[in-house]
Amino acid sequence: MTLYAAVLETEGFTVGQDNSRSGLFRQENDGSWTSLGWHNIRNFGIAISRDYIFLASGNGVLRSGDDGKNWRMTTDWKITEVLDIALDPDDPHKLIIATAHGIAWSPDDGDTWHTNNDGLASTFVQSIVFEPGTSGVRRPESGGGTRPARWIAGTEKGVFEAVSPDSRWNSAALGDIAVRQIAINANGVCAVATDGSGLWLGTNKAGGPLANWEQAAGLPSDASFYAAAVSNDGRSIATGGFRTGVHLSRDGGESWDHLTDGLTNLTIQALSFRPGSDELWAGTSGGGAFRLEGKRFVSEGLPGSTIRKFYFDSNR
Repeated sequence: MTLYAAVLETEGFTVGQDNSRSGLFRQENDGSWTSLGWHNIRNFGIAISRDYIFLASGNGVLRSGDDGKNWRMTTDWKITEVLDIALDPDDPHKLIIATAHGIAWSPDDGDTWHTNNDGLASTFVQSIVFEPGTSGVRRPESGGGTRPARWIAGTEKGVFEAVSPDSRWNSAALGDIAVRQIAINANGVCAVATDGSGLWLGTNKAGGPLANWEQAAGLPSDASFYAAAVSNDGRSIATGGFRTGVHLSRDGGESWDHLTDGLTNLTIQALSFRPGSDELWAGTSGGGAFRLEGKRFVSEGLPGSTIRKFYFDSNR
């Protein structure tokens, strides 16, 4: 399992200059980090297929076919401020991006791009996730049945969903609430970090829209949360944001621990559980990367960096 970090910026970041601590980083076996080029970008997100690494950056989508040695820009001047990126696991050549100007998608590894804002109430989109379907799998908690695959987008006016990146977007939840990040697991347990409206939790009924939304009890209802994470089994949920530290639940959101011990910066930009475990990683604003041990965070390096996204890749 290889861990990558999308570093948004560092202390002293200067546009157009070589900022050696920004861009894409890979953690090595000894715990050190290797920079994988393009030091003058603001890196918001990562997606990795069998053949390519893709970056969501301020000036477009970058692609590397040689593990980060060389990069090319796949988008033109019409697509900028790319804030998130996701691959379709059922078709790894298909990817979709969230931008400050709406949603775009590519069917061919970024060679061509198509925009689709049909149905969106706001084109400022900060989060995009793919939820695999459950064709042929019965879900007793929702009365059985199946659930189709869908794309889920977080906008300035709530959560939207579409069955394919070229179909119409439909409002799913949260109305006029500004969404910063969406996290969802394979069982449809969803956590939505919002700007000024706390954390919202929802589940996905079989064959229906995201439903059963509740504002997470026990957390500040007016907090600006920037990041959210849900474990594979849905029992562990984490969130954090502007000067909040990390709030962590180990019982599906019934109760929360407020964790700050060990953090050198309390503004949280990225959260992720290592796949197959409850090991939590946190990326801070200017403080680098941290890993939770018990109820204390330990530094994992990249000091001075603002980390926007962690990405665990099982194929590298």
